[in-house]
Amino acid sequence: MAQYGNSVIKFVLAMAMVIMLFFSSATVAQDAAMAPTPPMDTGDGFGLPVSGALVCFSLLFSMVVV
Repeated sequence: MAQYGNSVIKFVLAMAMVIMLFFSSATVAQDAAMAPTPPMDTGDGFGLPVSGALVCFSLLFSMVVV
């Protein structure tokens, strides 16, 4: 009898998980039109916030220390 009760509990929990999955997921329609592309950046690329000398110094310093 205990085994019958255990399987009922497992079945009820499995059904509850399936029902929660159905309610938590949603289907949303998407537009077929593509999003516009952002404007191109002008200039010589993206500038670094630090100078190249500082980057080279930190690389050389880390190689010397290790």
